[in-house]
Amino acid sequence: MTPFSWIRRKGKTSSLGSEEAPVEVAQTVLAGPGAVAAGGAIIGSAVGDNNNVTYIDKQYVTGGSASLKAAHAAFEQALATLPPLLQEEARQLCDHWPDVEAAVSNLPSGRSARNDILEQWAKHEPPWLSSAPIRALPWLGQLASAYDAESASFSFYDRAVREGGYPRDLLIVQAALKAETLTEGSARSYLGAHVGLDSPLVHAVRSALDKDWDAALDQLNRWAAPAGSGQALQRLLRTRILLAQDLIDQALPALREADFARSPQLGLELAQALLQRARRRATRNRLADAQEALAVALRVRNARREWFGDSAEAVVLAMRAALSSQDLATAWVICQPAPEGDANAQEADDPRVLGESALIAALTGREQRAHELLAVVTSRFTRAQVLAVLEERRADSSEDERVAEAWQRTWDAARSGPDQLMAAMGLVESGQALPDLSHLKDDYPEAVADLETLAHAVSGPAGGDLSLLRANANQNPTIAVKLAQRYQQLGDLDKAAATLQESATHWRDPQLMTLAARGFQRARNYEKAKECADSALRIAGPGWAAQGAMYELLVETESAAGNWEQATDAAITLLRLDSHNLDARWALVKCYVTRAQPDEAWQTLTELGEAAAPRRRDEAILWVQLGARFSADPQFVGRALELMQNWPQDEELLGRFLAALLWRTTTTQPMTAEAAELLREASSDYLERFPDSVYFRALDASDPGVLLEELGRSLRREYEDEDRRELRERIAQGQFPVGMLALMNGRSYAEVCVRLTEEPPGLFASEPMSAAWEANAVQAAMTGRVVMDSSAAVSLALLEPGAAERLLGSCQSIVTTDQIVGDAFHALESFALRSDAMVVWNEDEARATLHVAPEEQMSALRRTLERAADLVRRLPRVARPELRALPGMPADRAPQAWLTALDHAKEQNLVFWCDDRALRTVARSVGVAAFGTLALIDACQREETVAPQEAMVLRAELLRHFYMDIPFSSELYGFAAQADGWQARAVAAAIARPTAWTDAQAVVRLVLNAAAQVITSEPNHAATWLAAAYVGLWRATLPSHRAANLQTLSIQAVTQPWVSASSLPFLLTGLRNGAAEVQSGDGPLMAALARYYGQLVGQMGHPEAGTEFMSLFSQTVAADKSAAARIVITHRDN
Repeated sequence: MTPFSWIRRKGKTSSLGSEEAPVEVAQTVLAGPGAVAAGGAIIGSAVGDNNNVTYIDKQYVTGGSASLKAAHAAFEQALATLPPLLQEEARQLCDHWPDVEAAVSNLPSGRSARNDILEQWAKHEPPWLSSAPIRALPWLGQLASAYDAESASFSFYDRAVREGGYPRDLLIVQAALKAETLTEGSARSYLGAHVGLDSPLVHAVRSALDKDWDAALDQLNRWAAPAGSGQALQRLLRTRILLAQDLIDQALPALREADFARSPQLGLELAQALLQRARRRATRNRLADAQEALAVALRVRNARREWFGDSAEAVVLAMRAALSSQDLATAWVICQPAPEGDANAQEADDPRVLGESALIAALTGREQRAHELLAVVTSRFTRAQVLAVLEERRADSSEDERVAEAWQRTWDAARSGPDQLMAAMGLVESGQALPDLSHLKDDYPEAVADLETLAHAVSGPAGGDLSLLRANANQNPTIAVKLAQRYQQLGDLDKAAATLQESATHWRDPQLMTLAARGFQRARNYEKAKECADSALRIAGPGWAAQGAMYELLVETESAAGNWEQATDAAITLLRLDSHNLDARWALVKCYVTRAQPDEAWQTLTELGEAAAPRRRDEAILWVQLGARFSADPQFVGRALELMQNWPQDEELLGRFLAALLWRTTTTQPMTAEAAELLREASSDYLERFPDSVYFRALDASDPGVLLEELGRSLRREYEDEDRRELRERIAQGQFPVGMLALMNGRSYAEVCVRLTEEPPGLFASEPMSAAWEANAVQAAMTGRVVMDSSAAVSLALLEPGAAERLLGSCQSIVTTDQIVGDAFHALESFALRSDAMVVWNEDEARATLHVAPEEQMSALRRTLERAADLVRRLPRVARPELRALPGMPADRAPQAWLTALDHAKEQNLVFWCDDRALRTVARSVGVAAFGTLALIDACQREETVAPQEAMVLRAELLRHFYMDIPFSSELYGFAAQADGWQARAVAAAIARPTAWTDAQAVVRLVLNAAAQVITSEPNHAATWLAAAYVGLWRATLPSHRAANLQTLSIQAVTQPWVSASSLPFLLTGLRNGAAEVQSGDGPLMAALARYYGQLVGQMGHPEAGTEFMSLFSQTVAADKSAAARIVITHRDN
């Protein structure tokens, strides 16, 4: 089967569900006059009237009569893929040349495709270009130059000159500079055709061509450059004139002030100048220049990626800078595609990048890859250097004779000063004498001095003796770096990093400290890596060019250590340094997602317009999960389904994509009819390809009987599992934490807590035996810090908002964990997907049955869950990606949320607020002070911050939501029962608990009164009240007294004034149901009925009593009538 057969291919048309939406068309389209073709690229010359054109990539056409709003939106979307300066000028052109929208919208994706289309426009003028004003031509010239379409760029500039464009001198120079790039042209000859123009700019360029640098600078300084491209050109020319004279230090200040996002070429000039200077300097200064060059080159790379520019050129410089910075790991990552690196496809396949990669592959031990890459290396010196490094890798000793011979060949191939210095270093390290470098001392004095120092330090005993290097490590940074490299070659990464740290501390050198930080990171010593990164930032101070690398390291190390707050802060700083840094953006997104801040994650992802495109599978999963929730784009589903094609065999990723997209159908986010159909097709395709997937599966509901049978088998297996049954029973008695139920059922902790507030067994929150401990914990909470558990948040969500705020305000400060917040939001999403119908195991009938929850119950659950999630979202929080403090608990990278708050409380010695008494018991067992909401209400009442009546109302609200074992009082329980309309719900469930029977007569009075209230309108509820009383009294009574007490309860019920022939069946049902639940038999009930009959006989005599008694049973079932007859017949007078 072909993966993704459901994806619409080119050549098929389909409606996108909106009049304003573009329509996907075939590869050849007919665009009527005035039509706008968006997203495609013309690749063939026009024919005839230029209306019939061929497109590549994905094409969307909006006809001439289509909405102008949609066309403008397409223009703005396309405009965002241009360099910033060109974006600004294009908007200015709109008022003078509306067809600029067509020009921009016609640009395809990709650098080479744009290069092709621009060359085509220059050779075969499209219809809309004929109406272009003169001021549009320089803009087209800049546009072509941005994508290396040099011939087209010259053509547009030259046309602007010929048609009288202004400013004329700027246009002539721009055309001349482009002519210089063409094989058949030159700047000198082009300027010669305009000798009559008296302009400082033209004179400056002529002088530069004649290498009269002083005159060129003087004329350039006299030129009043226009804003925008004119000033950028002036700065670029000044830089190149200075660098041509080797005046690097004079060129750098102006370059450092440049905005590389707007003028990336100036960034490349800065990186190149820094690398040029680095080759001449001693180690400390060389590292500083190289690290700054690396940071600048990466910023240029990121900026050019935004508009499909030549980012590979910046990657090459970044690789060289990383190599000079002794950062081989970064050098390799920069040039490799995902998942090994972060190069995009265009960069990774660029011949320039491949040529630079060979040496890095050799230096990092990738011998086979290095040999493969040698095929694209053209430099004789680079080939010799790569082979020398590979020989070192194979040799037993760095002083092997073959290694020395390889470096000698490298020396022989070296022609430039930097190459000779590199080869001399190799010779020295291979045990050879330092070659004569006297001819380099004038141009490279510091570098030569460093090499002489190193040569002295490595002279002496051969082999692995590092004594001389160690002895001189703090005398010269070069020796420290070399000693670290030796340790690294020996596999001792910690010693290598420690050597660099010691030297960096001695010299107070941020560059050396950066190397130490990276070294400790490679050794997985994250604490030391963070220490060194912080030290480097502190030593360097604000404005340090290489600070981005250290913040990137802090993001990685803090994340690895689970310190997500610090990782988030570092990622924010890193992104602030370079808003185009996709690594920083995705790092911050991951931090926000981990910290359960999806809103912030989506805002970060879409800060520059459209959501940043995912590059790897982990980013793709985050992208679809966030987009499914937040994207307002009706085409989001289609884009997500298209993105899935990048991982056609990844069962997990595809399943998670489909689950997220199906969840989107439950929200109010827009989705076209076509997208919904594609999603159905994709789901069917996935289920056919992966029928046993655990990530995304479906059950065939065409035959409900078969479906119920399949679910029934699964439920039976779970029910018959003795271990699981025991756990469920102990959780239902409040003996084990509720979180274990979340673990067993695979549901979120918050959802389990909320569901327990609507049905038995309820939430065991109260613990009267621990009242003193909880009171002390509340006192500590009022003056200290508290960690809130999900169960407490659910409790507050049930209360009136004002009361909940007062309870929150009674604590000094409250925090929760990211995992608690994330669990709550997961519960919301999961709950949205759940139906009100649920298949459950019916223990009495020993089969699966369908349970349908009332709509009002589902709405109440949803409201409570939303309030609880909003409450924890607003609290300060801490990351808890692993359990660190609970004894006997393994450090889990994805711990259960229900343990994270307690774990944090234990580690930080905080007070734990939780409404699961079993978990509070666990907390006290490990020395954590813990309290529940009921204890807090009691304390607030004692402190008189809550009035007694309000406190009673709050307790009643919790009681009404199945909060078990709240101490009984007639007023409290009666108030709660009345608030429930006397229906036998939560209060009846509470009465079935033995803890409610501290005042048995008061409980019985309440039950009988409740039954009286509903016996006429809802007699089933009256029966439930009686059953609850029977069960509760049985559980609360010692075995020796049960029969007597239950008989007393039964006689009191039978003798109620509301008992009649019509109500007696419900009374008997209730008492019998209670007896059946505790398996006590009907002895107490029969004894009570006999006793009642005896009382009737005493009042009216046997004949009349028999008639009265049997009349009372007239509407009961036959078995009850027979039982009544036996009582009458067998009665004996005392």
